[in-house]
Amino acid sequence: MDPIETQKNPGLSVHQILAQGYLIYLAAIVVGFGASYLWPETLSFPFESPFGFVLIVLGTLVIYWAQYATGSTSAKRNIQEAVITKEHFFVGPYKYSRSPTQYGLFLMAFGLALLYGSLYMTITTAIALLVGKFFIIPHEEKNLARRYGQPYLEYKKEVRL
Repeated sequence: MDPIETQKNPGLSVHQILAQGYLIYLAAIVVGFGASYLWPETLSFPFESPFGFVLIVLGTLVIYWAQYATGSTSAKRNIQEAVITKEHFFVGPYKYSRSPTQYGLFLMAFGLALLYGSLYMTITTAIALLVGKFFIIPHEEKNLARRYGQPYLEYKKEVRL
């Protein structure tokens, strides 16, 4: 794809799309917490708090890893977009997932719901996951395909999650 064409119709930046994901999970936590306050329904199974804490830490590490991997390769990506290959996308957690930040956010929010023991936060977190999966991630991938063209589409075929 021609970089000039990309500049004419850039769409939202990847960072703006990621910000939408953060806002969706923030809204899920706030709404879930509010509902839990109004209608106290709790989850109850063994080890929910320690498991929730582990998920929060794991989600944080996944997000940090994704941000570190893309930040450390941004200097390398300063090359002409015309010479980008699918291998440029296989960095850090992006070797395993096309949207590690979205999944990290889910792990953090779900961990918080478990730590708090809130049924409603669990439900709103699941809804946020679905919104991310069916709206945020496809929008992000469409933007990346428009920007990087065939190399991104080849990467997308190899990394399914």
